[in-house]
Amino acid sequence: MATFDIGGWRADTRLRQLTRGADVRRVSVKAMQVLSALADSPGQVLTRAELLDAAWPGVTVGEEVLTHAIAELRKSLGDDPRAPKFIQTAHKSGYRLLCAVTRPAPGAVVPGNARAAPEMLPVANSHCRAPSDEIVLPAASSGEATVVVLPFVATAEDPLRAEPELAIFETLNAKLTAWRWFKVLGADRWHAYKDVAGDPIAVARALDVRYLVTGSVRTGDGHRRLAVQLVDGMSGYQLWAKVFDRPIDQGGAIEDRLASKLVATIELELQKAEAARAIRKSGNQLDVYDLVQRGYWHYSGRTSGNNARALALFGEAIARDPFCARALTGQAGCLFWAGQSGWAEDPQESLRAGLERSRSALALDEQYPAAQLFLAQCLLFLGEHEAALTAARRALHLNPSYAGAWAFLGHALTFLGRFRGAVLAMRRAFYLTPNDARRPIWLSNLALAHFHLGNSASAMREAREAVVLQPGHCLANQVLLMTLAQAGRDQEAREMLSRVRKLEPEVNLPAYASRLPYRDPAHLSAVVAGLRKAHWSD
Repeated sequence: MATFDIGGWRADTRLRQLTRGADVRRVSVKAMQVLSALADSPGQVLTRAELLDAAWPGVTVGEEVLTHAIAELRKSLGDDPRAPKFIQTAHKSGYRLLCAVTRPAPGAVVPGNARAAPEMLPVANSHCRAPSDEIVLPAASSGEATVVVLPFVATAEDPLRAEPELAIFETLNAKLTAWRWFKVLGADRWHAYKDVAGDPIAVARALDVRYLVTGSVRTGDGHRRLAVQLVDGMSGYQLWAKVFDRPIDQGGAIEDRLASKLVATIELELQKAEAARAIRKSGNQLDVYDLVQRGYWHYSGRTSGNNARALALFGEAIARDPFCARALTGQAGCLFWAGQSGWAEDPQESLRAGLERSRSALALDEQYPAAQLFLAQCLLFLGEHEAALTAARRALHLNPSYAGAWAFLGHALTFLGRFRGAVLAMRRAFYLTPNDARRPIWLSNLALAHFHLGNSASAMREAREAVVLQPGHCLANQVLLMTLAQAGRDQEAREMLSRVRKLEPEVNLPAYASRLPYRDPAHLSAVVAGLRKAHWSD
């Protein structure tokens, strides 16, 4: 059962919250799993190994994560470990839940957690059913972003061909949920709103969400036209909209690819909207979620100063909530970039610290794809190539719409010498989010793969675009330098070399080469030879 009572508190495992009267306290996924395991055997000592198996099945973690989870539960329950009323430590053994556990009968009202039923929206179809009152909706005003995908409106010349809107609606729900940093209301609850009429603000207020994804599917003349909008439910403004037109006979695989593309773009727009919302808030209004959003905004700046500021913001968030997996993941990203870009005094130590932050985040939420991605990045630049590849593929298994993970997979395959596979992976990233802010980085990596394949024209074109988009990007300038020399354009190569040296005046050729984690020394030698051909000496 999803709810149970202990010592005056109602624990809701689905919402991950403890409720007593008007006092509602959220806990992490792992803390709730530990509490659920203890509640299944009240009065009995559960060993540390048993609790680790219950909350971290199949994952190798240290006992400190269990210690953190117990500390979080004690803090939320108001329990004193020196005189416990809820959780008692069994010396050198494990933990025991001291109080009795009762479970409500099916259909019982949750005390202190009941809310007024949401205002019913007008519906055009009398056969639509009203949503059940059994599930409490997350509050849009409480930090984290909340999103609902409303069932798409369908029109068709042939009524029998109007069914794809349901498949698209359900697919978008499932794929959006994979991101995990925002909440998505369950698809099974909102079929009742297929024929909703009303303005976005009223809809958002009734459903208690911050953002709405709406759309329509029009079928006719052998084509299916899909129109999708992302709407800010607080203001009613449309944040993003796109129309897609596809031949019907392209089949389900095309529909799935299109849904992935939609979800990747919607996530980017949500990132922008939530970052702007956090930036506008004054310092004394910032909660943990806002600190994390501000951190990612600075992190995306990709400069030493922005990276340091992001690292500090994530650190402040972790100080307030040590169990915030997203803040730990953000620190992992900052430490990776500090090590990979040479901003850290000890790059290898920075990469190792990033690796540990990633693992800590995954101990809290093993389903978080961004933590898997940063784990992969740190592993690659620490020379653990196959482990990096495994982690990158795990991130994509968790979220196939993750353009950043596709781009990194291509980068990793380049350093493993699998250049054609690298090109295919990076093309997938560009398909998902062609206007991503990371486009210059991805273009540089794609140009490097084409350089190794001997596709000088492609490499030069991609490196040039990357330099135009981000003139200070070192790899883009270096790949362009190599391809100019390869094409015999000596004067342009000399001018580009001057630019490269201005970007990093203290970096010599051996120091630069040491940053590139190629598994095969021959591939690194090809890069060094290309730079020497462009007159970059040791």
